[in-house]
Amino acid sequence: AGRWWDGYMGEWLIYDRPLGFVEFNNVGAYLTEKWEIANSNYIVLDPSLPAAAVGAPGEGDQLFTGLETTVSADAVATAPNTIAAVEFYSNWMLIGTSTTPDKDGTYSIAWTPTIAGGADIIARVIDNTGLASNSSPVGVSIVSAFHVSPTASGDGSGSDWSNTTTMFDAINKVNTTKGPAGPIYMMAGDYAAVGQMDLTHDMEIFGGFAGTEDTPDQRPEDFMTNGPTTIAGGNVTGIFSASAAITLTLDGLICRDANNLAGDGGVLNYPNDNAVALINNCHFLNNTCAGRGGALYMGQN
Repeated sequence: AGRWWDGYMGEWLIYDRPLGFVEFNNVGAYLTEKWEIANSNYIVLDPSLPAAAVGAPGEGDQLFTGLETTVSADAVATAPNTIAAVEFYSNWMLIGTSTTPDKDGTYSIAWTPTIAGGADIIARVIDNTGLASNSSPVGVSIVSAFHVSPTASGDGSGSDWSNTTTMFDAINKVNTTKGPAGPIYMMAGDYAAVGQMDLTHDMEIFGGFAGTEDTPDQRPEDFMTNGPTTIAGGNVTGIFSASAAITLTLDGLICRDANNLAGDGGVLNYPNDNAVALINNCHFLNNTCAGRGGALYMGQN
């Protein structure tokens, strides 16, 4: 703060970088409210600078380690200048560069987060003359997958392959997560279902991991035959049920010997008409039920 002409008090806000549009507007709103001035009369944004705004992910979104996501931004240059590149940063670490716009005119990259925690995503746009500016940051949270083995190891948190949790614990953690939850990665081995596990949250369950991979696409090519992930049922009430309108992904599992004596679906009972199941690379063997669908019952829709 300082004293301006004619005895009036004033305030200078000095930044070491160009302001993005959102930051510029926030500064204007702050000054307008505090000093009752029109920000357009006192704040000048260099019109020759290019500008960018992050489009995806959105503020507050949750991303997952090991799962690829799209990071995109809108970018414009002041004519006759043109966009040369848009760089993307996570906590000021470069995660990718795009030099060609997509069909919709945005610039984007594919990014697979590797570190859990909070992150600010920023797009830095550079024009053909070398002028550059940064977008306003978009804050996201990055969560890890739940790592599962037949017997828990290490601290049992499921944070990595050295600290695995059990199948039941991982499903319970996902069920009780507020907002999006990380995927469940199951190490190869034999698992026993004891009672039906009700899935109440969107869930992705991947099997066939050797215990060294970071993502499902790194699993061995023969993961369904050489050391598969097998879930065995019994005379219980099925293995999985989903009474809520969730989206479930099952990938890389052998589900066998389940017998739902209480109703539909020996392996998966999906009575909710609005629930979605995405099933890839799975085998269902020797499953029965008292009602409909020895392996799967998918509801009315």
